[in-house]
Amino acid sequence: MKQQCTERARTVLDGGMDIYAGSGICLGDNNFIEKYYRSAPIGITVEGSNTLIRSLIIFGQGLNKSHPYIGDIVTSIQENDMKGFSKNMKSMINHTINSYFKSLISITSTSNVEKKFDALSTNFANMTNVVSLMGGKLKKDQIVSGHMADIFSNIYLGHSLRYTFDRKKFDKKQEKFA
Repeated sequence: MKQQCTERARTVLDGGMDIYAGSGICLGDNNFIEKYYRSAPIGITVEGSNTLIRSLIIFGQGLNKSHPYIGDIVTSIQENDMKGFSKNMKSMINHTINSYFKSLISITSTSNVEKKFDALSTNFANMTNVVSLMGGKLKKDQIVSGHMADIFSNIYLGHSLRYTFDRKKFDKKQEKFA
């Protein structure tokens, strides 16, 4: 989330500097955007909004930590446990098939936000299973991992906003989702 928010802030600041034009680089009390623009590199460095975080850590480590079977498969390979590997691989194949069929029947044409996010999550889980078949090649093809990180971050941000929306009891009549 930090990486996505930092990148979004960079986009907003760049657009603001375009609009504010030459005034944006002038120092002084009347320039509200200059101090934020000047501090953006600090946020980028501190928050880890860079290629390494996006391309390797967000999706790659997230996949290893949160996938129901990949961690066990890796452990069984490291321990040369063929029985455990077989069992976990079968579970992963079943998980992939189930996820695939769920993604085919998921509701994507509904205006219900909760169902739409559930469908997005199901489709992402299916895509994750397919991408995980790349194995170690995923590290080499960082663009795939980076795009998966972007998708994951945006779905996570959407779920976070929905959670906050429900928790703060915002007016449901204002709810819009395209």
